[in-house]
Amino acid sequence: MFGYLITSPLYHPNNSPLLFKSNLLKAKAKGVKLACFRLETKSEDLDSKQRALLDVFLQVCKEERINPFVNFTYLQTSLDLLEEGVKVGLHLKEKFLTFLESKTSHSYHLDSKVEIICSVHDQKAAFKALSLGASFVTLSPLFATPNKGTPKGIEYFKSLPLELKSKTIALGGINDTNLELVKSLGVAGFGAIRYFLE
Repeated sequence: MFGYLITSPLYHPNNSPLLFKSNLLKAKAKGVKLACFRLETKSEDLDSKQRALLDVFLQVCKEERINPFVNFTYLQTSLDLLEEGVKVGLHLKEKFLTFLESKTSHSYHLDSKVEIICSVHDQKAAFKALSLGASFVTLSPLFATPNKGTPKGIEYFKSLPLELKSKTIALGGINDTNLELVKSLGVAGFGAIRYFLE
């Protein structure tokens, strides 16, 4: 089971590239194989501070052999990076499944060159995302976590079909006290924000 780091402002207080790098390296020591630079933006364009954080993220991922993904407020921000030739995977929100269905996605070669992870909240959406080319889905929340709704719980994840488990990254409320339990679920990986900072 691999670890999937999802960043938040906790990783880069005051947009500090130095703190961001330090926190990413700390996270690597906890078994991160995939990492997502998630950022809330006010427009489709990244400002200079946001771009500096992205550059640090990409540098650490390259040096530490972590597969990088991006997840921005606006899908176009991610697509613009692909157009620039930046080598990243896409972490898509469930609402962007329609983009994967559209012919527009083919102009970005998403079917062959770009790895995709999609956030979903039920099995139907998970199977749809995988059928549209996602490599993995994050399914959440597993445990209680702030502002994420009712947890699905252990039994829900245990009952997932095997073909879905092998492509599922469990997300939500995972910490040192329940990680062994998560490992027993048979999912491909686990995703977290706070766990990797502990």
